[in-house]
Amino acid sequence: MFRTSNVTLDNQTVCIKQFPSCTCSFFLFQRRNELCKHILIVNICLGVSSENFIIRQISYTEEELSGLLKSVLDQSHLQKLKRETVSTILHCPYKAYLVLYARSTGRRASCQGCRSTLEYDVPIIEIEGRYKCGTNSFRHKFRYCGKYACFKSIPRNSDIKSLPAVIYVQRSITDQEYSRIEKDGLKLERL
Repeated sequence: MFRTSNVTLDNQTVCIKQFPSCTCSFFLFQRRNELCKHILIVNICLGVSSENFIIRQISYTEEELSGLLKSVLDQSHLQKLKRETVSTILHCPYKAYLVLYARSTGRRASCQGCRSTLEYDVPIIEIEGRYKCGTNSFRHKFRYCGKYACFKSIPRNSDIKSLPAVIYVQRSITDQEYSRIEKDGLKLERL
């Protein structure tokens, strides 16, 4: 059994066994074939990579379970993670895309970071999330100009808690635009 003691983790008790469990309200009442953030954090602390399929499994075989708990027995692999790393892995279900900003009806969008109006046919970073307004929320594309300084700010009135570490580049972006934006410090990956 593990105890999560962090401001963002609400002091919950996690039990890693064949069917992992947690004392949080999400795990007890709201889950539908998914794990809560507390179990995911314990898995990460046990050394499971965020890309590993085991991290989101709702049950483990004996072999997988012994592999997970082996690091606890060694005590050498168990380490404290930075709060930023955990929040980036757990709270970022959104993907960012580098796209050409196309002409559309209505007002031109503005950058979420610097608030400048975005130009047409110029590469921008786009994240699709949920815009919150009072008790309502709806799907919305949050847009950033292609500058690293702007992309560091989380959109206001959104459900996005942290920004993705990688920006996926659409095929319409030229190599020249790709290298210009990559030089600015953003981590890009071609689709």
